[in-house]
Amino acid sequence: MNDSSATSNRTITFILCFLGAMAEGYDLQAGGVVLAKLVAAFQLTPEQRTWIPTANTIGLLIGALIGGWMADRIGRKKVLQTSMLIFGVFMVATTYAWDAQSLIAMRFLVGLGLGGAMPNIISLLAESGGAGQQNAKGMISRVTGLAAAIPFGGFLCVVLALTIGGGFDWKTIVMVGGVVPIVIGLLMIPLLGESQVYLNHKSSQSARGQTAPVGAGEALFGGGRGLSTLLIWVAGICTLIVLYLLLGWLPVLMTGRGLTPVQATWVASMFALGGAIGAVGLGYLMRLGHKLVVTVTYGLMAIGVYMLATVGNQFNIAMIATLIVGIFVIGGQYLLYGLSPTYYPTAVRGTGVGAAVSIGRVGAVLGPWLAGNLLAGGSTSAEVIMAILPAVAVAFVAAFWLVTRPHSADGK
Repeated sequence: MNDSSATSNRTITFILCFLGAMAEGYDLQAGGVVLAKLVAAFQLTPEQRTWIPTANTIGLLIGALIGGWMADRIGRKKVLQTSMLIFGVFMVATTYAWDAQSLIAMRFLVGLGLGGAMPNIISLLAESGGAGQQNAKGMISRVTGLAAAIPFGGFLCVVLALTIGGGFDWKTIVMVGGVVPIVIGLLMIPLLGESQVYLNHKSSQSARGQTAPVGAGEALFGGGRGLSTLLIWVAGICTLIVLYLLLGWLPVLMTGRGLTPVQATWVASMFALGGAIGAVGLGYLMRLGHKLVVTVTYGLMAIGVYMLATVGNQFNIAMIATLIVGIFVIGGQYLLYGLSPTYYPTAVRGTGVGAAVSIGRVGAVLGPWLAGNLLAGGSTSAEVIMAILPAVAVAFVAAFWLVTRPHSADGK
């Protein structure tokens, strides 16, 4: 393959992976946008309402584990395009749900497809560089370049809902969110190439007569990878506790600090904007040194969280604090996504990244749960925000320790 052809393939890979991640961002936003409509349409009880996002998250957990594991056996491309099609088909099928139970089942199956897609998007991008770019810095840069996709997808969902108007039919929002990933999945069949790194590894294995796949336990904890795996998981869980607590509760917490609902909405918008800036910017800055960037990321994350907790009803300062938090919380999560492929060799990279994405989602459950329970127990908004500082501290220790660990032989 000549240089221009290889460059073209890498560009197509990035575009298709970006579109896939954008579809995930749309779905994540759509869940919140249509939830009130679903409650009314299906007459959901409070318990059933809680199960709508919970079923989706459980599907994501399982899908990421299975999708990453399968990718090491049949290829990144096959699993990614299949996951996108599963995601899209069951989004469309959601519009045909007939009761609360079928709706919850559809959200679980949508999550299953989404979960299978993300580790393969990460692995494909990590492995898509040229011969001189198969190193930690190159992998991190390519994965963090994806950062704007998820918030942009969420933004498009909001724009569609606003364009339709307040009386929009929830089925329109969901149907669009299903048709798009189906189209993307179908486009991947002829256009998306398999990871050349993965193909070279499989060819090398066949030449040596090594055809038996590596078990999940060996993939995650063998070869001296055990500590790195645990550190990735701890850093991911704690960072996602912060991210999803603020993602789900920030407007409520800001109104509790004395801001108007409109001001609180503007403050929340800065979180997504900061995330897009942070993930791309921090990925670029990683060339200055992993330890330095990790220290700055979690240090400024803590400062931003403290500012949010103590800002009171000062709107302008709240905007700045939320921008800082968005840059370093969402940016920090994408740094972890970018780092995780570098600690696993090609043979087990899908399994390692899939487990990192899956286990990290525990934080996505714990964060909103923590906020809800603290508020129900009488804690103030400031106390809820301050309560996530220990998670920031633990995430920093784990991430800093992680970047002192050796990378895999083919992801150094």
